[in-house]
Amino acid sequence: MIKFLDLKKVNDLYEPRLSHAIKRVVESGRYVGGGELERFESLMKGVSGADYVIPTGNGLDALTLILEGYKFAGKLKTGDEVIVPANTYIATFLAVWRAGLTPVAVDADRLTMNIDFGKIESAVTERTRAIIIVHLYGKIAFDSRLAELKKKYSLLVIEDCAQSIGAKLNSVSCGSLGNASAFSFYPTKNVGAMGDGGAVATSDVELADVIRSLSNYGSDRRYHNIYKGVNSRLDAIQAAVVNLKLESIDEISSRRVCRAALYERLIDNDDIVKPMFSDDFSNVYHQYVVRTRHRDLFREFLLKHGIETDCHYDVAAIDQPCCSGEFIGDYEVTREIASTCVSLPIGDHLDESQCRMIAEVVNKFKANR
Repeated sequence: MIKFLDLKKVNDLYEPRLSHAIKRVVESGRYVGGGELERFESLMKGVSGADYVIPTGNGLDALTLILEGYKFAGKLKTGDEVIVPANTYIATFLAVWRAGLTPVAVDADRLTMNIDFGKIESAVTERTRAIIIVHLYGKIAFDSRLAELKKKYSLLVIEDCAQSIGAKLNSVSCGSLGNASAFSFYPTKNVGAMGDGGAVATSDVELADVIRSLSNYGSDRRYHNIYKGVNSRLDAIQAAVVNLKLESIDEISSRRVCRAALYERLIDNDDIVKPMFSDDFSNVYHQYVVRTRHRDLFREFLLKHGIETDCHYDVAAIDQPCCSGEFIGDYEVTREIASTCVSLPIGDHLDESQCRMIAEVVNKFKANR
């Protein structure tokens, strides 16, 4: 059986350095804050291209804290509208709601599966103050139209980089394309911790100061709380694990691009739509998402041949029960993606021979069989 993802095999790539890093933290007696967090911030500044990095407990907290930080900074207020992609994980919407703001969903582009930049302007109203772009599946979502809209309507641009760490657009890293960005280090990510973890990156010093306080009980110094904050911190053991992998971020991205290149070259099946291929790090392939109108048959066929798959995501965020009745617009492409998407294995547990085997089996699939 080729697993969709095998985290033990992924983390075995970093042994024995991984165990040594964890042991180093255990023996230090410093489990919150300290040198590992300082190193994490330094490494993430390099990866994101931002001037300031604030570690958080998880990616959802990171995105929420950006929005709440802008509220405390006076750039957003309760009820303001935030444009979000309809095709994203539910966390993007949850962050907007948690911050007391209103998400406005925009349909996806059929080719990129990211937000359709041609449909954003029609969603802008007098209440629109920000847009969250999600670099979904690891593919950068940014173009000149967004820059024009940002300037025309004075919009804040917030990046959801939960799936795109290491991705770059014309040598500019995701994390510094907008005003602020949120990262996740959930274990399944390209750079995964061994638990939850996240970070905010920004070059806005005022926002960085507010978020750093908000994430630590709203305090600006010990026992002095200037905001009604939360406890959202990255612990030292998770920082040590992530630091080890951040040192190899380019190699991690390169390996995923190479596997995607194999799929691009070898998969040839009229029943299967492959994603756009990029070898310039504008896509770091957190997921390799193909589409087929015969999804159930396709997944059953691959499983019969010993290949696990997944769906990201088989129910669109706008159609989740918690969103009932909130999004009534035309989301044809988003729903089409949700009903046809299949994620093939792409992680660091695979070798070239397994990728070739997967492509061979995909090519044997026939819907009318």
